[in-house]
Amino acid sequence: MIVPMQRSHAEAVARLHADALSDDFLPSLGVNFLRVFYEGALDQRVAFGFVYLQDQVPRGFVLGCLDMHVLFRHVLISRMFALGLAAIPSILRHPLLLRKVAETFLYPSKEDQSPYPAEMVTLGVDATLRGRGIGLALIDEFNRAAREQGVKVYKLTVLQSNQVANSLYQRLGYQLSFDFTLYGKKWSLYTYELEKP
Repeated sequence: MIVPMQRSHAEAVARLHADALSDDFLPSLGVNFLRVFYEGALDQRVAFGFVYLQDQVPRGFVLGCLDMHVLFRHVLISRMFALGLAAIPSILRHPLLLRKVAETFLYPSKEDQSPYPAEMVTLGVDATLRGRGIGLALIDEFNRAAREQGVKVYKLTVLQSNQVANSLYQRLGYQLSFDFTLYGKKWSLYTYELEKP
């Protein structure tokens, strides 16, 4: 069952994010950091998302926003202290993460080559449930909600090394717009034009 993401899902979604996207930078800051991020995004109402529930437990999720600049600004302003506090244990263990934290503030500018502000920010499914169409169902639900909010085109970014995700998005009709480098890794930015209902 797919339902709108609520604040009460933040802890489970953070764990799913850390597992499903372990090669990304944000999971390296810890599950607590991700939980604070999701709570902030939902509390500030600058993001929308859905979770796939199995036995009332989130086992898949998608989160998006109408404007990544707005999402970053609102979450950072409202949760700066809590985010910093949550990141301290990881940074103490790996001080070089500080450079990547600073680079995170440049993320929205990396996407500025795209004229589309709306974005599918994250998508993840529990490893034991992959290949069952849950990710596709979450994307469909995200597309429906984005269309209802007036989005005509949105973007998403994928690590180039994530061949499974790149193949999926290409197969679904996402268009590769450009590549960029962030955290010393190569990323691809795709756009997707929503069909008329």
